[in-house]
Amino acid sequence: MKKNRLIGSVVVLLSLVFVLAGCSSSSSSKSSSTSTQKTVTFATTGVSFPTSYKSNGKLKGYDVDIAKAAAKQLGYTAKFKTTSFDGLFGQLSSGKVDAVANMVSITPQREKQYYFSKPYGYFTYAIAVSKKIKADKH
Repeated sequence: MKKNRLIGSVVVLLSLVFVLAGCSSSSSSKSSSTSTQKTVTFATTGVSFPTSYKSNGKLKGYDVDIAKAAAKQLGYTAKFKTTSFDGLFGQLSSGKVDAVANMVSITPQREKQYYFSKPYGYFTYAIAVSKKIKADKH
């Protein structure tokens, strides 16, 4: 089941990368005098464990792995640019990156400006309170 979910995630992200790389106003191809290397640049925070974080100075996590796999499948090299969470979409809007590879929510406002893949991760959020604190009964 996990393998099917991972494969589905890669397919969805591949579609996203392809659309964003093709629609990008800035060139995602880097060329040198000896060879041409196609790259796709992703914005990520690098501090969102377990999806995008640094360990021993290297960027790791689920979103990072999916982005690398999608880029490789399309014949691109994934490049990452870390920024604060509130800068992710600014980097994308300004053309400084081709895509965002970070846990983000799809909102109606964001859907007006950006293409989104189908969600590939579902997270349950909760508030934690110390067991030493007794809740008041009303």
